[in-house]
Amino acid sequence: MTGTAIVTGGSRGLGLMTVRHLAAAGWNVGCISRSTPTPDGTIRGVAYVTGDVSEYGSMITCADATLSRVGAARLIICNAAVVGPIGRLDETGSAEFSEALRVNVLGVVNTIKAYWSQLQRAQGARVIVVSGGGTGGPRPMLRAPAYVPSKAALINLVEVLAPEFAEIGASIIAVAPGAVIPTDFLASVNDASPESAGEQLINEAATQRAAAASAADGYLHLLDYLTGAAGLQLNGMTLSGKWNTPSQLETALNRNLSANMYRLRRIDGELFDER
Repeated sequence: MTGTAIVTGGSRGLGLMTVRHLAAAGWNVGCISRSTPTPDGTIRGVAYVTGDVSEYGSMITCADATLSRVGAARLIICNAAVVGPIGRLDETGSAEFSEALRVNVLGVVNTIKAYWSQLQRAQGARVIVVSGGGTGGPRPMLRAPAYVPSKAALINLVEVLAPEFAEIGASIIAVAPGAVIPTDFLASVNDASPESAGEQLINEAATQRAAAASAADGYLHLLDYLTGAAGLQLNGMTLSGKWNTPSQLETALNRNLSANMYRLRRIDGELFDER
């Protein structure tokens, strides 16, 4: 599957890695971010559009711009995010907290709405929503009280939108990178006091800065797999670039994967059942 792919927050970090990967794989790529890269940071064949995912009008403008420059979207990677306030909840400001939710959650809603007509016309369109913050993992990322809940909200959003995507022959899937990717996403941790940031987040930021580029390989391989036929069967699910390899998912699908697998909600036959 190739065609036109749109990546939000594609000017740096995991978004930039995704843009490079898709362009190398033959996709026409539209890269949307608040800031445009310098000429020496651009990638041949990629259309760069300045936009703000938290503003619906801005995303409508972006959708029109990428349509004219690289064609109708068939794949959208909703990657744009901010970490938001760092520290204990009583130390955070409401404005910064609200801004994080606007970018991280409303930004995905605005992107999907702005591109919906293009997705409807595409054959087997896909939307990949990038998760993170430890959601679905063994522990959440502490001292990021807006970022982590925003990612949990996205997982529920993916699930409730899945039937609407199925109606148009498309799918929406949440994907966590599953590894510490080399980015400066947690750079703001350095501006916070050690007491506010806490040991876990400080260590996470240091590990992120020192990570190898190959740490993103699992996520990128999974992304390639999800743009194939299996991506339609995994509609509404939450996957990990670390744990859900293409071969593991292929085995699960061949064994008639339950519709309740890879969900945020808990269904275990005791607290909840399918009645």
